[in-house]
Amino acid sequence: MAQMGVAPDVHSYSIMINGFCKVKMVDKAVNLFIEMHCSKIIPNVVTYSSLIDGLCKSGRISYAMELVDEMHGRGQPPNIFTYNSILDALCKNHHVDKAIALLTKIIEKDIQPDMYTYTVLIGGLCKGGRLEDARKH
Repeated sequence: MAQMGVAPDVHSYSIMINGFCKVKMVDKAVNLFIEMHCSKIIPNVVTYSSLIDGLCKSGRISYAMELVDEMHGRGQPPNIFTYNSILDALCKNHHVDKAIALLTKIIEKDIQPDMYTYTVLIGGLCKGGRLEDARKH
């Protein structure tokens, strides 16, 4: 980004990363994220959440989970929007039990699930034929 004559900051990187993820150019988003680190610009929760969402939508859930661990390591905990991306990806990839386990951890960390969280989880349970479990949630 610096080559374009812009003095990049966390906000400009976040916008670009989010944009690349929205148009399914996740590798470019990852490269910008790496460039950010090299430039000593610290990503914020928006930066991480945008990249995590893009990674999840492109099927790279394990890399997204690594970024969640990185967030914790940097003292920058994920929020419900960050976790919703992962829960959605897990449910869409038929890993509902992993999604339920993650939801339990989220609640233990005192992060409040929202309507979207439960919609994703219930949808995943229903698609997996687990109607009784869906009724419980």
